[in-house]
Amino acid sequence: MYANYFQGNWEAGEEENFTEDYKVKHFKEQLFTGYEVPEFEALFETKPVQWITTAGVDGILEPIEDRADFSISDKDFEAFCKWYLAIAEKRELLGCTNHLLYICRKR
Repeated sequence: MYANYFQGNWEAGEEENFTEDYKVKHFKEQLFTGYEVPEFEALFETKPVQWITTAGVDGILEPIEDRADFSISDKDFEAFCKWYLAIAEKRELLGCTNHLLYICRKR
């Protein structure tokens, strides 16, 4: 939602991507589709893997990186990366990223 609808059409994005009670709609015909975090993790339950962690990959960066008013110095970017690596696995923030990374070990 942040990357595609934050600069306008938020209501249309909600209607397209969520049910009236905000459950994620799935689009099997598309390359990408949205998932709730537990639903995403459940995709791996029948696979021969051991879950290690789930991490957010991009946070708020994707929707702001192309904005004309977005700028970050090399020093601040280094600090941002250090901070983001420290918070990327926080469960309460996983819904605020556009992409999830499921880290596991093959059994």
